[in-house]
Amino acid sequence: MTRQMRKSEREVKDFADKISVLDRCEVVRVALHDSPYPYVVPLSYGYETRGGEVSLYFHCATEGRKVELIEKDPHVCIECDRSKLFSGEERGISCDFESFIANGVVTEVHGEEAVKGLQLIMNHCGYGSRKITEASLSRLKVFRIDLEDISAKRRAEDGHH
Repeated sequence: MTRQMRKSEREVKDFADKISVLDRCEVVRVALHDSPYPYVVPLSYGYETRGGEVSLYFHCATEGRKVELIEKDPHVCIECDRSKLFSGEERGISCDFESFIANGVVTEVHGEEAVKGLQLIMNHCGYGSRKITEASLSRLKVFRIDLEDISAKRRAEDGHH
């Protein structure tokens, strides 16, 4: 399913440029199925790309609402963004921004992949030199979201990011 963007001139079309938006964001919001309302949670994340594929990793406690909802339905939507500058214009106020949205399926990972996922999270958060221990792995769950239907959007007054 490909989304049709209303303001197509703001669409980021190049894959590498979409990934650069993901890289510059600091927090991802994951929307999970709940009833009667969706549940959205902000998370730290790391990611990797392989060709045109993107896997996003996050971690959480071993139990709780997130884990319960993922077990019921692993289909999610993710969103991350960066607001850069508000400006007044003749027609109103606008904001320069970048955003990244994708759908995906969540899978819990274990062992070496869990260690890799935590390392990617720490790298993205600026703590790549920290060592991951077995003790830290035993206190949390690590998940991977294989992203699909990736879109990114940018509004920049100067046309640049």
